[in-house]
Order: sequence, then structure tokens, then C-alpha cells
Amino acid sequence: MTLNAMLRGAVLAVLCGLAGVGDLMADSPHSTITLDNQSGTAVLAKLVGATPHVVEVPDRQQRTVSAAAGEYYLLARYGSDPDSYTYDRGDPFLVEEAADRYSEITITLHGVVDGNYATRPTTCEEFLEALLVEENMNDLPEPAQNGVIPEAQRTGR
Repeated sequence: MTLNAMLRGAVLAVLCGLAGVGDLMADSPHSTITLDNQSGTAVLAKLVGATPHVVEVPDRQQRTVSAAAGEYYLLARYGSDPDSYTYDRGDPFLVEEAADRYSEITITLHGVVDGNYATRPTTCEEFLEALLVEENMNDLPEPAQNGVIPEAQRTGR
């Protein structure tokens, strides 16, 4: 499978509302990452790492996702008008999990002076090109053929 086919499959999975790759894993992780949007605008966040997620977080709301142990970073697109989107990339961070402990991480989506999660501006291109899956590429659905999405992918069955 080519990289373009894999990326198309990942985009289709998101657009069709299919479960994320992490949700399909037999042993679901106990660790969680909560995205708390205090930015004043809508955010589309990409959590890149062992359990990738794409999450829409409306302003003044939170979204929580499961996360397997590993290294992650966050890409965020701020705004609701495509002509004025801004993009950030966060520093890498670790999710740790063992039989007797797990991580519960909260990341506030907005710039905070002396905050505990450093970000830097990034580009639309980096946001769009970020690989959502570093492993388990075979778990992604095949891309649609001639614009037709197979029934199993549309319904999640």
C-alpha cells in the first residue's frame, strides 16, 4: 500500500466516523489524554503517536481519548474560518502505563505564559501531512474506489 493510499484511508476513517485505530485494539489502554479547549475558538486536534486520534474540541469544552503507552505530540488547528486558521505543534510527551499505574494527562488548548506544555507555531502543510499512524498501518481501511466507500466502512460494521 502506498503512503498516499494510507493517508486517504486515514482521512476516510475520520470523515466516515469510524472508530480510531486505538479503539480497535484488543487490549484497550487505561491511560487518557484530555484536551481542554480554553482558546476562545473551535480546535481540530491531531494526537500523533501510538494511539492516534483526530478530535474536534468546541470552545470551552473538553474531549478525552484513550492512549496506549508511548511518545506523542499534538498538532492543533484553531479557528472556524479556513481563511484565518492558525496552527500549533506541541513538544513530545510520554504516556506511561504498567499493570499498576497509568497516565491521566490534561492539555489545555491555548497559550499560557509559563505553562507546562510548550507549543510553537506550525504550518497548514505540517498539520495536513502529519502521519496519524506510526505503527499498525494495516489497520486503516482501504481508500474508496471511484469515490464509493464500501458499506462496512460507512457503517463501521
